[in-house]
Amino acid sequence: MNKPFKIYLIFLLIIISFAILYVGGYFLLMQRNLPALNENYDISFKSSFRFAPNIPIKTESCTFFYAEESIFNWIFLPLDNWYYQLLSSKNTKNTLTPVLPKNTAEKIEK
Repeated sequence: MNKPFKIYLIFLLIIISFAILYVGGYFLLMQRNLPALNENYDISFKSSFRFAPNIPIKTESCTFFYAEESIFNWIFLPLDNWYYQLLSSKNTKNTLTPVLPKNTAEKIEK
């Protein structure tokens, strides 16, 4: 093997290992059934960091739990969008993220 081929092979192995770590980290660190809220209590991400603290939101009928937004939401945003576009059907409604009216949602103080 010549030297440029070895350099390209090492570069390719590094890229493949980063891709495997990125996808594996998404499935290990992100909770895909709990959306994340930003500071204005808007649903900003479809999935949340698994170890982020939960925010209870009380409405007239029940209480919803959401996770706080974290840096991992921004890191895994491209894979999160791809995951939900690939697996969500156009005929089904997304029941995991209910829409909360802004005037009825209030944060419960602990």
